[in-house]
Amino acid sequence: MIYDRNDTTLKTVWAGSVGGGLWKTTDITAASPSWTPVNDFFANIAVSTIAQDPSNYNVIYFGTGEGMFNGDAIRGLGIWKTVDGGITWNQLSSTNNSDFYFVQKIVVRDNGDVFTCTNNGVFKSINNGTTWTKVLGNGISGGSIDYAWDIEIGADQDLYASLEAAVFKSDYAVHVGNTGNVGTWDNISPAGTYNRVELFTAPSDSTIVYAICNEADSVLQIMRSSDEGTTWVAKTKPGFCDQGFASSDYTRGQAWYNLIGAADPFDANTIYIGGVDALKSSDGGDTWTQISSWSGGGAYDCIAPNIFVHADHHAIMFKPNSSNEILWGTDGGVYRTIDSGATFESKISSYNATQFYGCAIHPLQTNYFLAGAQDNGSHQFTSMGMNSTNEVTGGDGMLCHIDQTDGKIQITSYYNNYYNVSTDNGNTFNFMGGDGSGRFVNPTDFDDTNKILYGAYKPGKYEVISDIGNSNSYDWKDISSVVDSTRTATAIKVDPNNPNVVYMGFRSLYLPAIFVRVDNASSSTPVANVLSNGLPTDIPIYLSCIEVEKVTLIIY
Repeated sequence: MIYDRNDTTLKTVWAGSVGGGLWKTTDITAASPSWTPVNDFFANIAVSTIAQDPSNYNVIYFGTGEGMFNGDAIRGLGIWKTVDGGITWNQLSSTNNSDFYFVQKIVVRDNGDVFTCTNNGVFKSINNGTTWTKVLGNGISGGSIDYAWDIEIGADQDLYASLEAAVFKSDYAVHVGNTGNVGTWDNISPAGTYNRVELFTAPSDSTIVYAICNEADSVLQIMRSSDEGTTWVAKTKPGFCDQGFASSDYTRGQAWYNLIGAADPFDANTIYIGGVDALKSSDGGDTWTQISSWSGGGAYDCIAPNIFVHADHHAIMFKPNSSNEILWGTDGGVYRTIDSGATFESKISSYNATQFYGCAIHPLQTNYFLAGAQDNGSHQFTSMGMNSTNEVTGGDGMLCHIDQTDGKIQITSYYNNYYNVSTDNGNTFNFMGGDGSGRFVNPTDFDDTNKILYGAYKPGKYEVISDIGNSNSYDWKDISSVVDSTRTATAIKVDPNNPNVVYMGFRSLYLPAIFVRVDNASSSTPVANVLSNGLPTDIPIYLSCIEVEKVTLIIY
């Protein structure tokens, strides 16, 4: 998100969604801002970062690609740029390549130099994005790995960048116009072993830098430097109240994903961090106060504010020259505080960027759909167009199914292999079970004839849940004789002509896909045959969908 500096009232805000493109509102102060999608037909709408040129406000960049390794991540296609304040946008042809498939961050220095962190290192452009030079990464400037997480500009124009397990600095006082070039970066990494590092600097004090380091999915430590990264001091690692239970990790083991921080523009000791919820410190990270609770806070046992901000935080943006007004970017859209986090307001009206994983259509009722939304539940649609929906199950809504014989049996899914079922045409849903196996977005298909749900399970295996809505009888089939034990199913399809036949795609990271036909799929003796002839064998393709034509026999 950015406040548009072309608007002297600073009411205009640009916001990007990794599943829904670029959006704009001209009045973020409105109770229900009107958001407009800029262009639904950009070549890529996985918007991950936005930056405005401080030397020319008409120049704005946005990068694409969600490079956080989450199972639902969308690959990008480079960087887009406007030179007329956002009226027209064009892809930078110099970024239409694999170096820029995942653009984590873009920053622009006061002189117009552009820097970006990507999955292939840190790149610099001195000609407004026409060409780029890799300045930091594997084998360059002391970097030993390519994956770049974050880059920040200090108040004195120093540059700070984090790669996987390392932090670097390019000192403006030493390098001036060459700041950020190859060979100007020094390794200033805090001690420890970690992966992703989220950086943020203090706009009011060039000497102060913060680094949030994660290890094995959790926050390892929050570090502060008061000498521009020469030395680091560990600060308090906060916990939070999570659904009524005290948790020692405010990211809930997702620090590789929901990790963000920012410092007050006028007070280097007042800092904000976001994980699952938002926290604030007024003493540089020594003590913390939880300032939001996605689960309702006051309704639970442990102490938490009854102030709702959607879970999973990815962006914190201060209004220019303000300590009080801050925007929060989350998996549930945009939120705003005007009192330094004492209260928050949702600003998501008409911000229609929800990322849907799957949809099921009712066989008899017009305009009836079930759809699973990323981190926003599974929804029941009953009318056409942009209308309100009924959230029938919560959390991460994944793939859905509706029995195509009469629609009475309906299934929603949560992450992995957790399912809910309705047997009364969607009026009520009950938890059906699961053990956490399968994929994050777990491929499934429903056999309407025999009332069986097939799903991915463990490598070389699939699950069979029969008698849906009654006993929900679980069974697991092993076909590792034809699918090695490193591959988990990525797509499943019941043959509509013969429900005893199920087609499956399997894949392991960095290995080619395998396409399998399973006969007698629900029986105790399934027979699997590999049908991968014709599929590429030299690249790790991912089979995401299988369709089988239904044949109708006509006798004359």
